[in-house]
Amino acid sequence: MEKLQRIFYIDNLRIFLIALVVLHHLSITYGASGDWYYKEVEGNLFTKLILTIFTASNQSFFMGLFFLISAYFTRISLERKSIGNFIKDRMVRLGIPLIIFYFILSPLTIYLRVRFGDGSDLSFFELIKQHQGFGFSPMWFVETLIYFSFIYVIIRLIFRIKDNQTSRKWGFPKPAVIIHLHWE
Repeated sequence: MEKLQRIFYIDNLRIFLIALVVLHHLSITYGASGDWYYKEVEGNLFTKLILTIFTASNQSFFMGLFFLISAYFTRISLERKSIGNFIKDRMVRLGIPLIIFYFILSPLTIYLRVRFGDGSDLSFFELIKQHQGFGFSPMWFVETLIYFSFIYVIIRLIFRIKDNQTSRKWGFPKPAVIIHLHWE
């Protein structure tokens, strides 16, 4: 199997989108609508308005674009590997970081927020005992990618789609189909 060449404009697009993710969460921290682990002191109305407009316009496209890029490379990745190796690769690349976040980083982050942000005297072990510290939070995207990867494999198995058939057989949905699905 031939080695794929890097697609530099996709790399540049991903770098741009990652910068938007960082700016998005910074905006929420400093006054935009939304929830985040840490909130800075309330700003003035003008700042809140500008940051909220930025995050709202950001949310309209940036994560969807990440999913689109991921979907494009998912097909290529599956066609280069067996289904078993594809699933194993996804679990190593996505599943292990998700589990580490869920069981280690999420409880620690939530404890720090509860203890120092909210001023609670709840101990770390009390938080864990009450099952308050577990969640995917910012890893929701990784969790969703795992689901989509499995759904894609299942669809290929059910419809017996062979390598390199995906785009020819199914093509891209017509705009009318997309609009119809949106209004369902």
